[in-house]
Amino acid sequence: MAANSSVILHGKSRNDKPDWRDLVNDVTDRCGAYWQKLGLKLGLQDYDIANISMDHAYHPNQSVACCRAVLQRWLTKISSPTWGELDDAVKEIEESIMLGPDPTASSDNKEPHAITILSERVRQLNEKAHARTDEETWPPIKPKQFTPLVLMHHRTLRTVKQTTAISRLTHSGKISEVVDAASNRQSYLSSQKVFQEALDGSTVTKEVTAILAPLEKGKDDQFILIEGAPGIGKSVLMNEIAYGWSKKRLLKSFGLVLLLCLRDPSVQKAVYVDDLLKCFSRGDRRAADIARLCSDHLCQNGGKELMFLLDGYDEFPKELQKDSLIADILQRRTLPNCGLVVSSRPHASEHLRDKVSLVVDILGFTEVEQKTFIYQVLEGQQQKIETIVHYLNDHLTIANLCYIPFNMVILLYLYTQGYLPKNST
Repeated sequence: MAANSSVILHGKSRNDKPDWRDLVNDVTDRCGAYWQKLGLKLGLQDYDIANISMDHAYHPNQSVACCRAVLQRWLTKISSPTWGELDDAVKEIEESIMLGPDPTASSDNKEPHAITILSERVRQLNEKAHARTDEETWPPIKPKQFTPLVLMHHRTLRTVKQTTAISRLTHSGKISEVVDAASNRQSYLSSQKVFQEALDGSTVTKEVTAILAPLEKGKDDQFILIEGAPGIGKSVLMNEIAYGWSKKRLLKSFGLVLLLCLRDPSVQKAVYVDDLLKCFSRGDRRAADIARLCSDHLCQNGGKELMFLLDGYDEFPKELQKDSLIADILQRRTLPNCGLVVSSRPHASEHLRDKVSLVVDILGFTEVEQKTFIYQVLEGQQQKIETIVHYLNDHLTIANLCYIPFNMVILLYLYTQGYLPKNST
């Protein structure tokens, strides 16, 4: 181990004497279960280790007691011990732990312990983000459960004329007509050739598992593009996917799922894979080491069992879309075996469509979903529910904008504040 390493025990200089209690706590926390290895690396003999083990065989916290005994014997027995030597020994053990398999995992799990540490950290972050209070979001309205959005996915590329035809309908709020036509139900769209061609091969669903099925099956081309208008729920859907993985409901075949916001400066400035991984280890003193070890492992296997959720491609600068780490990942020049789910507004992701295995359009709310959402937000307030439903029936221009969930949220927020707009402006 290099003598000028930057990881110092408890923030002390290698030449300074740290507080004894802090030192014991620090060493025990980092490698207490491996106190035998620590003793040998510090120059103790096998009989020293055996004596320490016998002396503390019945101690209620054996690893802590043995680790403390190792440090005490090292200080008294070894000639001219230095804190730098201890620092090096601890880091060598810690690195070997993270490179080795997770001691709590099944025998067929070959992932390094560092991957397990990072994976658990990401799951905690996802769960914390999902549990944010209403006061931390705006508008401060959050239904008790995730309202399923209407998703239409297709594998074939549409022409500009076909895409425009569908966009005109959805932008006018006629989601139900599109859903009926795509579901082969009787609709006035069925008689129009342009819509028949645009919807050919499309499937409508509310199930997130349906759009993730190709990724779960482990196909070679694991790249899904999610498109939708501003406020339609792309980021909500991406966060639900990340949370579903954290709760082991979605993407079960992936050991690590990373949700990255592409407008985040840290993501935009990332040059190496470990730069991205550090985004999930902030505040952890082992962040740099964990990121480096995970990066090395992932680069060796091409990102197998790794999934990137890249949210907001339309907010990713155009120059970086051509030359950046994210661009290399999307072009399969870096981590070619990783799975990809990218969300974007349609205008920004046109050049990605010929690279993906599936395109998912978020259509938003049908009239039924709008009412469901209203009932969730205003639960138990029947008079208010009837008032807002009548208001939407009388103001069709505004109602036609409420297929976009964010518009509906804003409207309900204004309503709870005692105000309803008279027109769409």
